[in-house]
Amino acid sequence: MSALAEAAAAGYFDGAQRAVNFFAGRLLSGRDLADEQAASAERDAAIATAAGTGIARGLVVTRSRSANGSLLEAVDLSPGTAIAPDGTVLRLASPLRIQLAPDTSTPPPPNLGPGAFRLCGPKPGGRPGPSVRYGTALQVLLVGPAQALSSEQAPGVSGAGSESINRCGARWRLNGLRFRLATIPVALLGAAASTLADTSTLGRHRARHIAAFAALGGNVVAEALVDPLGGLNNPLRAYGLLDAAGVVADDEVPLALFGWQPAGLAWLDMWAVRRTLHEPASAADLLLLGSGRRAAEGMAFIRQFAQQAAELIGAADYAPTIMTARNVFAYLPPVGVLPIASATRRGIQPNAFFSGLAVSEDDYLDGALLEPLWRGAAMLPPIDLASEPQQLIWRFRLRGDGGAESGALLFGHRHLPLPAASRENRARFDHDRYPTF
Repeated sequence: MSALAEAAAAGYFDGAQRAVNFFAGRLLSGRDLADEQAASAERDAAIATAAGTGIARGLVVTRSRSANGSLLEAVDLSPGTAIAPDGTVLRLASPLRIQLAPDTSTPPPPNLGPGAFRLCGPKPGGRPGPSVRYGTALQVLLVGPAQALSSEQAPGVSGAGSESINRCGARWRLNGLRFRLATIPVALLGAAASTLADTSTLGRHRARHIAAFAALGGNVVAEALVDPLGGLNNPLRAYGLLDAAGVVADDEVPLALFGWQPAGLAWLDMWAVRRTLHEPASAADLLLLGSGRRAAEGMAFIRQFAQQAAELIGAADYAPTIMTARNVFAYLPPVGVLPIASATRRGIQPNAFFSGLAVSEDDYLDGALLEPLWRGAAMLPPIDLASEPQQLIWRFRLRGDGGAESGALLFGHRHLPLPAASRENRARFDHDRYPTF
């Protein structure tokens, strides 16, 4: 029998998951129960990592406002669930407001650990609402695990006045969340770091775009498409602002990127660091081509631009009809939708926004094709507005089946996967320049 056959017949147990072997007559100790808790946590983490890492649902970060609408030095977080790279499941059951406190708070208490049966720790009763420390120009909001003991005591525990019993006789071990702001060195932005000090509306949005694009991986996609084998000496594919800063622990998930100025929080950008669940990069990936992380980042850039553009267009102190792409953005996503200004709607003036860029004549596109184009474009590289020669940008006016325009403009990468099937007799033929659209 070959060595492989012998190993297969006996089973393979190196690195096997372990569980306490309970049997009749065994004397149980606190160590046994702690080991069983640790084994259960290990199994849960293995299941969670099979789903990927990132945000599964919710955990939307927005700037807090008072009752009269003024901005507060706080952020609101919606309920949701995320999975950290090490398999830790992070769940927020109800809406939460996180205060943004100056950098004078004390660090959080240490975790009890997955097998915490034998350990005593802090009790959460009477604690104030969570806060995070700020104080530098560029930071990322992170969520990770926290543990504590419940204020409710276990049945049969007496001596309510004893501090040791209050701490060690708790009925429940609570798996909660901790939040922190990790500082990202602005030097990682290179010469563009100076934009973080611009306090004008356009200046804040320029800085936000530059930081977000760096967090989304920068030019790594375009470089990978030119030389897909160039990064094979780095199997973990480290790239982007967060990888370079090295501030995210294996049990943490990024929620939002914050930009600070002397007056306070200048901007926050969720999609700069937010990622949907995806498979982590591995040595089997051919650089970035087809990787789960790249797919998540591609869709995140499309959503990041949409959110930032909507906020800038809606800014009360800014006239969006005079906005030009090059004044705010260095890169555009491979596909995007912008509102066209009208008497009843704030929006861009298309010729002004795309001035100085190589764009197609406006064509018409059936709105039913928008989502397939949207999904198909996520893996395309960004549109570099400073490239020479200039990259062609498609422009389409969206309309419904009846032919009425929606007031929205679709733009896209020159390699946007336009549909090849004929659309004759399915929309107004006299508004179509080409039957393939």
